[in-house]
Amino acid sequence: MKPSGAGQIAQGLGRLGLTFRSFTVASEGAWSTEDADWNYKDIPHFNVVHSLTRSVPAVIDDKFFAAVHMQRIAGIPVPIALADYVTTEGVQVYFTTLVCFVLVVETRIVSLAASDAAETSTRVETTYHVGGPRLAMAAFPLIRRILKANYKTLMAEDLPMREQRGRLRRAGYSFASDGRPRTFVETTDLTIENVKDPPPRQGPPVVVDLAEMEPAGASVVVGEGPAGLRLLHGQGSEVLVFDRVCTHEGAGLDEALPGRDCLVCPWHAKRVRPLAAFDLGDRSPRHLPAGPHRVLEINGEQLIISSVL
Repeated sequence: MKPSGAGQIAQGLGRLGLTFRSFTVASEGAWSTEDADWNYKDIPHFNVVHSLTRSVPAVIDDKFFAAVHMQRIAGIPVPIALADYVTTEGVQVYFTTLVCFVLVVETRIVSLAASDAAETSTRVETTYHVGGPRLAMAAFPLIRRILKANYKTLMAEDLPMREQRGRLRRAGYSFASDGRPRTFVETTDLTIENVKDPPPRQGPPVVVDLAEMEPAGASVVVGEGPAGLRLLHGQGSEVLVFDRVCTHEGAGLDEALPGRDCLVCPWHAKRVRPLAAFDLGDRSPRHLPAGPHRVLEINGEQLIISSVL
């Protein structure tokens, strides 16, 4: 059976006596259609990034996801069952019920960039179909206000993820999954390294005075744009060296909270391991391995970083 569109569901329920009213909201920005598609299918970020929802997945398939959400509505946590599925490429539908109302939502991802444009630009249109008994639909203005407030909060939390990926693309990064739709299932695999570094470029060495790494907890970021390294004074006199970008899906790690010998990804709570580590008390000259495009050298009171992306 071909998946039903949101309008088809609303029409079918209308024949059973429900009255529907609809409205559309939209978001757009300098990110790709792939970034939006991934963001709407990315299951693990629900319980990390979003403040209004906690999700307990029930079924996860390539094009279908069902869960029970604890959704905060007007500040009150309310359990709702939700089904989310792909109808066609770039279009998702999800629906739920609450008391006597039915909510059917369709998101449609549209590229705004010309085919020969260097910059990516994408618009996501979200149409809410709200249905209920005719007399109960007198509450529609209130429901619409609540849904718009919820959408505003969701976008305040989701758009920074898409914008970060847009920044990475402009800096020369790409993603292994580009050119195809993502699946719900693959988003649950936190071991995937989807980020592809830009071609290495030779630049002048970056010198970090090791005195900047005092006291414990000190953090120093080096590199241009979204790329480069983050140095973190961890436990004792150990300094940990991290990439500034999570290789899983591209989260920025400049402000990521430290765990034990790791950083915690702000998108998926993944433990990100350091590229290298050294003892701040040992200033003897030596080289540190820190990935294929970077050379780290301890030279007395300085850390010299060559070929920072």
